[in-house]
Amino acid sequence: MRKIGITGGVGAGKSIILDYLRTHCHCMVLQADELAWKLEEPDGPCYQPLIDLLGEGILGDDQKIDHGKMSAAIFGRADRLLAVNDIVHPLVKREAGKIAAQAEADGFDFFFFEAALLIESTCDEIVDEVWYVYAPRKERMKRLMRDRGYTREKVCAIMAGQLSEKAFRTRADRVITNDGDTGKVYRQLDKWLT
Repeated sequence: MRKIGITGGVGAGKSIILDYLRTHCHCMVLQADELAWKLEEPDGPCYQPLIDLLGEGILGDDQKIDHGKMSAAIFGRADRLLAVNDIVHPLVKREAGKIAAQAEADGFDFFFFEAALLIESTCDEIVDEVWYVYAPRKERMKRLMRDRGYTREKVCAIMAGQLSEKAFRTRADRVITNDGDTGKVYRQLDKWLT
Protein backbone atom coordinates (compact mmCIF):
# COMPACT_ATOMS: atom_id res chain seq x y z
CA MET A 1 0.00 0.00 0.00
CA ARG A 2 1.28 3.45 -0.90
CA LYS A 3 0.87 6.05 1.85
CA ILE A 4 0.69 9.53 0.40
CA GLY A 5 0.41 12.86 2.17
CA ILE A 6 -1.49 15.59 0.36
CA THR A 7 -0.64 19.14 1.38
CA GLY A 8 -0.67 22.70 0.11
CA GLY A 9 -1.61 26.20 1.07
CA VAL A 10 -5.12 27.36 1.81
CA GLY A 11 -7.22 27.62 -1.35
CA ALA A 12 -4.92 25.38 -3.41
CA GLY A 13 -7.78 23.02 -4.26
CA LYS A 14 -6.93 19.95 -2.22
CA SER A 15 -10.63 19.02 -1.97
CA ILE A 16 -11.14 18.45 -5.69
CA ILE A 17 -8.09 16.21 -5.69
CA LEU A 18 -9.39 14.16 -2.77
CA ASP A 19 -12.79 13.82 -4.45
CA TYR A 20 -11.13 12.49 -7.58
CA LEU A 21 -8.92 10.05 -5.67
CA ARG A 22 -11.90 8.67 -3.73
CA THR A 23 -13.63 7.71 -6.96
CA HIS A 24 -10.68 6.63 -9.11
CA CYS A 25 -8.65 4.25 -6.98
CA HIS A 26 -9.03 1.72 -4.18
CA CYS A 27 -8.06 4.02 -1.35
CA MET A 28 -8.77 5.35 2.08
CA VAL A 29 -8.76 9.13 2.44
CA LEU A 30 -8.21 10.72 5.83
CA GLN A 31 -8.33 14.46 6.45
CA ALA A 32 -6.34 15.86 9.37
CA ASP A 33 -8.94 18.51 10.24
CA GLU A 34 -11.74 15.94 10.55
CA LEU A 35 -9.54 13.67 12.65
CA ALA A 36 -8.56 16.59 14.90
CA TRP A 37 -12.21 17.54 15.39
CA LYS A 38 -12.98 13.97 16.44
CA LEU A 39 -10.11 14.06 18.95
CA GLU A 40 -11.51 17.36 20.29
CA GLU A 41 -14.95 15.88 21.06
CA PRO A 42 -15.88 15.79 24.78
CA ASP A 43 -14.74 12.17 25.07
CA GLY A 44 -11.56 12.78 23.05
CA PRO A 45 -8.01 13.18 24.35
CA CYS A 46 -7.65 16.81 23.21
CA TYR A 47 -10.84 18.15 24.80
CA GLN A 48 -9.77 18.85 28.38
CA PRO A 49 -6.21 19.95 27.57
CA LEU A 50 -7.60 22.55 25.13
CA ILE A 51 -10.09 23.84 27.71
CA ASP A 52 -7.31 23.99 30.31
CA LEU A 53 -5.23 26.03 27.86
CA LEU A 54 -7.83 28.36 26.35
CA GLY A 55 -10.64 28.41 28.93
CA GLU A 56 -14.31 27.46 28.83
CA GLY A 57 -15.01 30.39 26.52
CA ILE A 58 -14.18 28.09 23.59
CA LEU A 59 -17.22 25.91 24.37
CA GLY A 60 -20.56 26.18 22.65
CA ASP A 61 -23.93 25.78 24.39
CA ASP A 62 -23.68 22.02 23.79
CA GLN A 63 -20.40 21.93 25.76
CA LYS A 64 -18.50 20.93 22.63
CA ILE A 65 -15.52 22.93 21.42
CA ASP A 66 -16.76 25.65 19.08
CA HIS A 67 -14.06 25.93 16.42
CA GLY A 68 -14.99 29.52 15.61
CA LYS A 69 -14.50 30.50 19.26
CA MET A 70 -11.30 28.50 19.47
CA SER A 71 -9.94 30.22 16.34
CA ALA A 72 -10.80 33.62 17.82
CA ALA A 73 -8.97 32.70 21.05
CA ILE A 74 -5.87 31.75 19.06
CA PHE A 75 -5.88 34.38 16.29
CA GLY A 76 -2.90 36.69 16.50
CA ARG A 77 -1.43 34.80 19.46
CA ALA A 78 1.53 32.75 18.22
CA ASP A 79 2.15 31.38 21.74
CA ARG A 80 -1.38 29.99 21.96
CA LEU A 81 -1.23 28.56 18.45
CA LEU A 82 2.00 26.73 19.28
CA ALA A 83 0.50 25.39 22.50
CA VAL A 84 -2.64 24.16 20.68
CA ASN A 85 -0.49 22.51 18.04
CA ASP A 86 1.59 20.83 20.76
CA ILE A 87 -1.61 19.26 22.09
CA VAL A 88 -3.32 18.33 18.83
CA HIS A 89 -0.59 17.44 16.33
CA PRO A 90 1.04 14.50 18.18
CA LEU A 91 -2.36 12.89 18.75
CA VAL A 92 -3.42 13.40 15.13
CA LYS A 93 -0.13 11.88 13.99
CA ARG A 94 -0.54 8.86 16.28
CA GLU A 95 -4.16 8.23 15.26
CA ALA A 96 -3.41 8.73 11.56
CA GLY A 97 -0.64 6.14 11.84
CA LYS A 98 -3.07 3.65 13.37
CA ILE A 99 -5.66 4.34 10.67
CA ALA A 100 -3.03 3.90 7.94
CA ALA A 101 -2.02 0.54 9.42
CA GLN A 102 -5.67 -0.54 9.44
CA ALA A 103 -6.10 0.61 5.83
CA GLU A 104 -3.16 -1.59 4.85
CA ALA A 105 -4.60 -4.55 6.78
CA ASP A 106 -7.92 -3.97 5.00
CA GLY A 107 -6.20 -4.29 1.62
CA PHE A 108 -6.41 -0.74 0.29
CA ASP A 109 -3.98 0.13 -2.51
CA PHE A 110 -3.53 3.71 -1.29
CA PHE A 111 -3.83 5.69 1.92
CA PHE A 112 -4.13 9.43 1.35
CA PHE A 113 -3.66 11.75 4.32
CA GLU A 114 -4.58 15.36 3.64
CA ALA A 115 -3.17 17.96 6.00
CA ALA A 116 -2.45 21.62 5.40
CA LEU A 117 0.22 21.35 8.12
CA LEU A 118 1.51 17.93 7.07
CA ILE A 119 5.14 19.02 7.18
CA GLU A 120 4.97 21.38 10.16
CA SER A 121 3.21 18.74 12.29
CA THR A 122 5.77 16.07 11.25
CA CYS A 123 2.88 13.96 9.96
CA ASP A 124 4.92 13.60 6.76
CA GLU A 125 6.86 10.98 8.74
CA ILE A 126 3.93 8.54 8.54
CA VAL A 127 3.64 8.65 4.74
CA ASP A 128 5.90 7.36 1.96
CA GLU A 129 5.39 10.31 -0.41
CA VAL A 130 4.33 13.95 -0.14
CA TRP A 131 2.22 15.47 -2.91
CA TYR A 132 2.09 19.26 -2.86
CA VAL A 133 -0.94 20.93 -4.42
CA TYR A 134 0.20 24.16 -6.02
CA ALA A 135 -2.03 26.98 -7.22
CA PRO A 136 -0.89 30.52 -8.02
CA ARG A 137 -1.35 32.93 -5.11
CA LYS A 138 -3.70 35.16 -7.10
CA GLU A 139 -5.92 32.14 -7.96
CA ARG A 140 -5.97 30.98 -4.32
CA MET A 141 -6.98 34.46 -3.13
CA LYS A 142 -9.78 34.61 -5.69
CA ARG A 143 -11.10 31.16 -4.67
CA LEU A 144 -11.08 31.94 -0.95
CA MET A 145 -12.80 35.31 -1.35
CA ARG A 146 -15.40 33.86 -3.72
CA ASP A 147 -16.03 30.44 -2.15
CA ARG A 148 -15.53 31.13 1.56
CA GLY A 149 -16.36 34.81 1.72
CA TYR A 150 -12.99 35.71 3.23
CA THR A 151 -11.73 39.28 3.09
CA ARG A 152 -8.45 40.00 1.34
CA GLU A 153 -6.92 40.82 4.75
CA LYS A 154 -7.99 37.47 6.20
CA VAL A 155 -6.61 35.56 3.21
CA CYS A 156 -3.29 37.40 3.47
CA ALA A 157 -3.07 36.71 7.21
CA ILE A 158 -3.72 32.99 6.71
CA MET A 159 -1.22 32.73 3.86
CA ALA A 160 1.42 34.56 5.88
CA GLY A 161 1.20 31.85 8.53
CA GLN A 162 1.75 28.97 6.09
CA LEU A 163 4.87 27.50 4.57
CA SER A 164 6.31 29.22 1.54
CA GLU A 165 5.99 27.67 -1.89
CA LYS A 166 9.73 26.98 -1.83
CA ALA A 167 9.43 25.11 1.50
CA PHE A 168 6.55 22.98 0.16
CA ARG A 169 8.44 22.20 -3.04
CA THR A 170 11.61 21.28 -1.14
CA ARG A 171 9.77 18.56 0.80
CA ALA A 172 7.41 17.40 -1.98
CA ASP A 173 7.95 14.23 -3.98
CA ARG A 174 5.34 15.38 -6.51
CA VAL A 175 3.80 18.76 -7.33
CA ILE A 176 0.20 18.87 -8.56
CA THR A 177 -0.44 22.08 -10.45
CA ASN A 178 -4.03 23.21 -9.91
CA ASP A 179 -4.44 26.43 -11.86
CA GLY A 180 -8.14 25.85 -12.55
CA ASP A 181 -7.80 23.32 -15.38
CA THR A 182 -9.29 20.21 -13.71
CA GLY A 183 -8.55 18.06 -16.75
CA LYS A 184 -4.85 18.82 -16.34
CA VAL A 185 -5.06 17.99 -12.62
CA TYR A 186 -6.75 14.65 -13.33
CA ARG A 187 -4.17 13.71 -15.97
CA GLN A 188 -1.38 14.34 -13.46
CA LEU A 189 -3.09 12.14 -10.90
CA ASP A 190 -3.81 9.33 -13.36
CA LYS A 191 -0.12 9.21 -14.30
CA TRP A 192 1.00 8.94 -10.68
CA LEU A 193 -1.59 6.39 -9.60
CA THR A 194 -0.24 3.68 -11.90
